[in-house]
Amino acid sequence: MRWRLLQAAMCGVVILGVAAGPASAAGWADALFSERAHDFGPVARGAKVRHDFLLVNRLPEPISIVDIRASCGCTSGRASASTVSPGQAAKVEAEMDTRNFVGPKATALFVTLMTASGREAEVHLGV
Repeated sequence: MRWRLLQAAMCGVVILGVAAGPASAAGWADALFSERAHDFGPVARGAKVRHDFLLVNRLPEPISIVDIRASCGCTSGRASASTVSPGQAAKVEAEMDTRNFVGPKATALFVTLMTASGREAEVHLGV
């Protein structure tokens, strides 16, 4: 009986440790962006609107922008640099094409970052 309780307790600790990992890893990456959401407000149908999200590397090591994915086909993203040195900045440009929808639209960019020491995190930028 004690053995089963000990096994259950250890399993819970392992699960909590795994669940806490990505959240704490994302914290360092979230802090690199001055803002993580932008509302374009009302725009004319068919317009292409753009917004730059500023990433400032406050870490003591270089950061690589590994990937930028969009949540839908109406949004795209690109980075002004693939590697950002300590103290330097880069822009992640979000572009939304309004030709294929009417009314409010919430989309996102998912930016995957990696440090030189191998820490990886994904940042959600709301558009």
